[in-house]
Amino acid sequence: MEPLLVAAKNSGLAADERLWVFHPLAEQQVPRGHKSWKTLLDHGEEDWHELVLEGANKRPYDIVNLYALPLFHIAVSPRTFTGSLKTGFKTCIMRRFDVEKYLQYFERYKVTDAYTVPPMAIAIMNSPFSKVYSMKSAKMGIVGAAPLRKEPVARFRALLGEGKPYTQVYGMTEASCCVTMLPYPEHDETGSVGRFLPNLDAKLVDDDGKDISAYDVEGELCIRGPTVIPGYFENPKANRESFDVDGFYHSWKKELIKVRGFQVAPPEIEGVLLDHPEIVDAAVIGVQAHEEASELPRAYVVRRPGSDATKLTEEEVKGFVGQRLANFKRPEGGVVFVDVIPKNASGKILKRVLREQARMENGRTIAKL
Repeated sequence: MEPLLVAAKNSGLAADERLWVFHPLAEQQVPRGHKSWKTLLDHGEEDWHELVLEGANKRPYDIVNLYALPLFHIAVSPRTFTGSLKTGFKTCIMRRFDVEKYLQYFERYKVTDAYTVPPMAIAIMNSPFSKVYSMKSAKMGIVGAAPLRKEPVARFRALLGEGKPYTQVYGMTEASCCVTMLPYPEHDETGSVGRFLPNLDAKLVDDDGKDISAYDVEGELCIRGPTVIPGYFENPKANRESFDVDGFYHSWKKELIKVRGFQVAPPEIEGVLLDHPEIVDAAVIGVQAHEEASELPRAYVVRRPGSDATKLTEEEVKGFVGQRLANFKRPEGGVVFVDVIPKNASGKILKRVLREQARMENGRTIAKL
């Protein structure tokens, strides 16, 4: 429905007029609020569909989507409220994610595009209902919002059927959703999050903000482009911290754990833990080891229902990680078995809740991730 965009363009809104406001959900106890201007709809949503869906990522079939994420999630809100109207693809919306109902609806409505986040994918793969209902109507699938190792990606891909791509994307609310992805029908077996979308500039910077962009180097990813928000709502301090003088948004390395001088990414350890047959969910934070003047990884683990607690012990978990990753990535900060990992409505792990829990467990302050 092109008139929707035309009406927006000709509505008399100034170029700096606010149109949408999104809130980040991952870590902030009080959301900072994203200032999404008119350009988000004019460039963000229009570019998304023309360049990603209708251009480089055009589908040769009639799209049917099934959304189980909250409609305030950046992965589905633009596609639901404007994308469906503009492109005309079918959109089925669930009140909330429920494994059995999701699989029922997937089969009933012959869903073509499987949009998932890791908790959904893990729950589906581990559910007996995945053997009752078929997902073979899918033409493709993507997973985002958090990393997922290539092994569970391959397992989920098998549910969609032979030859169906199921790949990872990288993005954030600040980028109006995706930053990188693999265009349909491209496959990936490596765990890659793909390539940058058209019209995005990117660079890597070191801890001092110096541009170190090159192959095979690690740094903080910064992005700039028409789909990147122009700022946080009425928060100049956050804007100064997040945007540099060249207009690049800094994604920050807030999750890295500093272990004796080494940088450890919690999602890497979490991915390994989820490969364990007796673990259904896991989260990793950094805790301060005062005797070493360093942080150490601590793992929070949910055992598979019916699992023998004597078999999945703390030492078993540490050994499992140590066999697959470098020794300094072992969860030497401890392994805590819990009934559930705290998450927000969009499935992101609430690390601040776990840090507070760790403070109570330790009786002392722990380091921020």
